[in-house]
Amino acid sequence: MSVRIKIYDAYQQATGGEKVVSVEGRTVRECFESLVKKYPDMWKFIYDGEDFVCPHLLISLNGTIIDHDNLDMPVKDSDEIFPLVMIAGG
Repeated sequence: MSVRIKIYDAYQQATGGEKVVSVEGRTVRECFESLVKKYPDMWKFIYDGEDFVCPHLLISLNGTIIDHDNLDMPVKDSDEIFPLVMIAGG
């Protein structure tokens, strides 16, 4: 099944400028794995040093933020995942 991952502007260097990438996967986690397989340079933006999704990423699935504990949430054709960088300020 084909799922779309929107690529944050700062990460597009790792996808050759692609803003949206189609990947295969049955869960959010599998989609991230597929993304990194297709674009290995995305690993440093998605994962921390332990193969866990970086805690500074917010993950949007079809416009709804999901918790990192829900990476095994099923996805379906035409779903859209958007990993967003949390920005703190004051």
